[in-house]
Amino acid sequence: MTDCIKIIKGETLYFLDNREVSEKAYRKRYPLPKSDGGACGLHTGGWPMYSDALAVHPSLRVQAEKDAAAKGCPTEFLPDGRPVFRDRNHRKQFLQTYGYFDRNAGYGDAADGYAEKLGLPQRAKAGPLTSLGY
Repeated sequence: MTDCIKIIKGETLYFLDNREVSEKAYRKRYPLPKSDGGACGLHTGGWPMYSDALAVHPSLRVQAEKDAAAKGCPTEFLPDGRPVFRDRNHRKQFLQTYGYFDRNAGYGDAADGYAEKLGLPQRAKAGPLTSLGY
């Protein structure tokens, strides 16, 4: 057995050299990898998610935040213009609000044709800044 983690009846037990130790002692020898918070970040489920595809020009960041809030989907935009999606539901709401969809959608995501079925506005023909007046 030597070094391992066991879950017995819902209790997590840590072992080093066949002796039970605290989590702190175990993590000193086996620290968790650092997560960058990206789509493949450890234990994050990919959230928050930063979208390159839905980014706006950095000079329009504040205007985009105000527009999203006015449409009922408050969204933070990073200084480089990328929106920050807090969780899966927030991302789905944002996509539906602006009439976009995910071509690789999973169960519960905003999929192709989903906006049309709900009678939501169609995807802007000229790009994501159409709703901002550009």
